[in-house]
Amino acid sequence: MFRNIFLGASALALVACAQAEAPAPVTVSNVEVAVDLTAVASRQAAARWATLETDIAAALGQEFVGMTSPEGYLVKVDVDELSLATLGGDDARLTGTAQMVDVFREQVVRSF
Repeated sequence: MFRNIFLGASALALVACAQAEAPAPVTVSNVEVAVDLTAVASRQAAARWATLETDIAAALGQEFVGMTSPEGYLVKVDVDELSLATLGGDDARLTGTAQMVDVFREQVVRSF
């Protein structure tokens, strides 16, 4: 009887120690950036606004190097507000949303 309990406990311990299957790596197929020009908070911010879309897309592209695939997620970024820090003024702020979209299922997987 002790032997059966010992064997059962040993089997349970071995199953508990087995490694789970590693999750599939996240891949990205494309990055889309949209900005809302009406949200510009200052003249200095307006000067930066002209290149904001391409700057964010390029920065995200660098982050996802080696993680791209045609079957990957679409990363959508929507910038709502940009304000730059001025001497004695507000802190710099970039506000918006980012979403990971499964284009094959047409659904948002994560939203930030």
